[in-house]
Amino acid sequence: MKVAVIGAGISGIQAALLLQAQGAEVIVFEARNRVGGRIETISDQGAIYEAGGEWIDADQPLLHALVRKYAGQLDEAVREPALVFYQGQRRPTDQLWADLLRDEEIIEHEARAMARQLKLPAQLNQDFAKYDLLTLDLFLKQHCQSDRGYWWMTANLRSDEGDDLDRIGLLGWLCGYTHYINRENLNRGESEMSAFRSPGGFGHLFAQMENELRSDVRFGYVLERLE
Repeated sequence: MKVAVIGAGISGIQAALLLQAQGAEVIVFEARNRVGGRIETISDQGAIYEAGGEWIDADQPLLHALVRKYAGQLDEAVREPALVFYQGQRRPTDQLWADLLRDEEIIEHEARAMARQLKLPAQLNQDFAKYDLLTLDLFLKQHCQSDRGYWWMTANLRSDEGDDLDRIGLLGWLCGYTHYINRENLNRGESEMSAFRSPGGFGHLFAQMENELRSDVRFGYVLERLE
């Protein structure tokens, strides 16, 4: 049996490996010129940092097992307080500016309220199609009351999502948010949120996974329509 997998992000590569293990002949098509999707590890003069998705929550056992299989033991996140730098000013995260904290609370309250109205999967939310016309960036701009609060929320969510927020649809993001609405400290990476990272960066994980594919990923193929 021949199977085409669209997208060489972590889900696409893992799907291809699982199908391959069952005897299928798998070809992976990817629009970008690399594997990883919204996950990308950058190496610069010996330093490694994540330019895309960075964190792994504590309650994601399948992803934990995947990282351990291909990259080794997970790295635990450094706990707060951390330092925040904004326009030459510095604050520890347990002493943040009042306007920033107010905007963080507003965004969390609004996102929880909107997400509680939604169903999964996302296509069931025809009554909330208006959210599909908005981006996550516009959502922040509509609700943040200060430039510093908008900057803070953008920085945090950009790290979580692994992409610019004007490229992320609000409806899809809110549907993902439904999994988090009963957790505490959603925007601060505490508790079970953002608990681990992949050792050596996610790039190392993808390199190991890609090596197991029997066929090369075909880059530069953009999905334009389904028939």
